[in-house]
Amino acid sequence: MAHPIWQGNLSFGLINIPISLYTAISRQDLKFRFLHKVCGTPIEYRKYCPKCKKEVEWEEVVRGYEHEKGKFVILSEVDFEKADIELTKTIDIVDFVSLTEIEPYFFDRPYYLVPQKGAAKTYHLLVRALQEDKKVGIAKVVIKTREYLAAIVPIEGGLLLETLYFDYEIKKLKDYELPSAPALADKEIKLAKQIIEELTEKFNPKSYTDTYRQKLLEIIKKKAAGKKVTVPTEREEISAKEFEDLMAALKESMAEIKKEKTKV
Repeated sequence: MAHPIWQGNLSFGLINIPISLYTAISRQDLKFRFLHKVCGTPIEYRKYCPKCKKEVEWEEVVRGYEHEKGKFVILSEVDFEKADIELTKTIDIVDFVSLTEIEPYFFDRPYYLVPQKGAAKTYHLLVRALQEDKKVGIAKVVIKTREYLAAIVPIEGGLLLETLYFDYEIKKLKDYELPSAPALADKEIKLAKQIIEELTEKFNPKSYTDTYRQKLLEIIKKKAAGKKVTVPTEREEISAKEFEDLMAALKESMAEIKKEKTKV
């Protein structure tokens, strides 16, 4: 049984729901160690001070904020505690909004909210109300030493807490040199929509695989068994000049899609 990473109350209005917070993802990243090429021994991590020219014990390490280049303000644990003036065990829902109003780039990390003993009725009351109104709650929560903005989303008969980036953390597209939209012919738009329609499927996350991870695991397995690993042939890149005629490219794409579908 997984252990909750946080416990407290989910609050909206005068209602408090005792909940436990569980991570909703399990990273499957392949972990590697740095080795000494000569002997294959794992390299040690050292906390080394280049000024004092010596290794530093953990007790001598402090946290500092670089407010100017090369100039740091040292912060103690007391300083961090002072910043936590509203450190509570409550997820406070401050607003309810439509999920479609939240741009995708605001979403960060998902967690499951599970009711504690005796909180099932109020928990499912909130789930039902959010589902029927097609709304999500916007909340503030402090986890460890940081305050998070979060969306409380009804999902699969329960609640998902999705941490959100604050607005100041998001780089806006307008800050980049986005070219203005050129004139598009109706027939080009129509054909593009046909391609989208042909490739439209019901979303099934199980149908998408991490090809890179699978191939890397195959290489590791072969090398561990002392087998030779062959380098795949390089894929031929499509030249941009080949698609100067947009309409021709769209027609070719459509033909290729139909060709692939006949193989299935």
